[in-house]
Amino acid sequence: MHPTATSTADLAITEGAIRGLIRAAEADVDGVITGRCRLDGDLAEVGAPITVQVDVSVLWGQPIPETASRLREAIAKRLAVHTDLNVVGIDVAIHDVHRLPSAAEEDSR
Repeated sequence: MHPTATSTADLAITEGAIRGLIRAAEADVDGVITGRCRLDGDLAEVGAPITVQVDVSVLWGQPIPETASRLREAIAKRLAVHTDLNVVGIDVAIHDVHRLPSAAEEDSR
């Protein structure tokens, strides 16, 4: 039998799970690889303002401002659906550009 949620239940999400949600947002934006992810603010205090900071690499040729904006929106959507965090900012820093390996490079692996 599964316990039922009550008004006294403590339903919390771990910081690791939050980071997982943030990193998973890269699946919504072509060519993005998420690196470092940081949450600034008091996660233990309900309603405290939280700022998300992520470092990413983008695929060569992708428009960087648009790609960062789409990633920011994807992160915001996932956090809004799965958490009650008061996210006041999502900072996306592009630290690298990568390219897809050529067919010859893939064959040599």
